[in-house]
This record gives sequence, C-alpha cells and structure tokens, in this order.
Amino acid sequence: MADGIIRLPVDGTGKRLDTEELTVAALPVHRERNQIAGVVDIAIAQVLDTDAAGTDFALLVRESPPVSPQSDYATSASLAAGASTDLDATTIAAGTIGKLMRVLVGSSIPCKWEIKTRDGAVQVVQAVLFTSGISSGDATAFYKPVSKEGITLVGAGVDENFRVTVTNLGTQASEAADVHATIEWDEV
Repeated sequence: MADGIIRLPVDGTGKRLDTEELTVAALPVHRERNQIAGVVDIAIAQVLDTDAAGTDFALLVRESPPVSPQSDYATSASLAAGASTDLDATTIAAGTIGKLMRVLVGSSIPCKWEIKTRDGAVQVVQAVLFTSGISSGDATAFYKPVSKEGITLVGAGVDENFRVTVTNLGTQASEAADVHATIEWDEV
C-alpha cells in the first residue's frame, strides 16, 4: 500500500490527514489510519501475524506457529539428597536452529533447576527455577523465554541440545527426589 494524505478544509490552507491508499472494489480509495505511532515518521506500529524483526515497530496479534515443534520428556527417579543430574532433550538436527519455546519441571522434593543450552562441552545457564516439592503444593514450575528468538542453538547434529540440570535440595538421605522435565522447542 502506498502512503497518502488528504487535505481537510479547516483553517484556509487545510490540515493533512494521514491515510493509506488501496484499491477496494476496483476503485482507488484512501483509508484513514488508526495506528499507534511514535515521535518519528517511521515509528508506526504494524499489526503482524509473525515474529517481528529486531528493527520493526510492531504489535503482534498472535504468536506465529512453530515450524517443526519438538518435545522431550526426561525423568530421573530417586535422585539422592544434594545430588544433581542432567535431563537432556534430543540433539538438534544438523543445519537447523533450535528455538526454546518452554520448559515444565516438577519434583517430589525441593529442587533447583538450571535451564541450559549445550554445545558440546560448553553449557550456558539461561534460567534458574526452584520447586518446593509435593508436600508444599508447589511441585511444578514453568519457564517460557521472552520470545522465540530469545534462546536459540544452532544444530550440527552431534551434541547440541537443551538441558535441564536439576539439584535435589534435600539434606537427609531419606529425601530422594523423583524429578521430571518436559522441554519444548522449535527447529527451523
């Protein structure tokens, strides 16, 4: 659509109204804009149904659907008090980018959860969650990145994946934990 203006006869020379020119029923028309705008001429928010680029002025009306959604469930039974274990998602396919969508974790005993990206031996902690266990009523926690572009990992098909490292915060031998994680990501 091309940008256009309409002169309004108010003060002799006419005020200008910001419009968009388009064709409706084979006739060229002006459509008045109702947009959210900033202080510079290009700072006009677009309504998009896809992820906005880093330089876009936009309002997202729905989250764009995943291209190739992936999900893994990992668990460990009887994790000893004070011990840690890794719960890994499947390796990201070569030539794709893994985009973390969300992680759901749960435990029977209080636990600390580190959500990580893993590229070979290099692990980067992206977020930390805590659960209090079943007896407290706070056995689960949920993590969702700020955006689908927030936590990404390039796959080479070898050992690149999302990882959750869980630590049982119990202090007594009788406090073994059953731990569970569901990791969801998109591969594009």
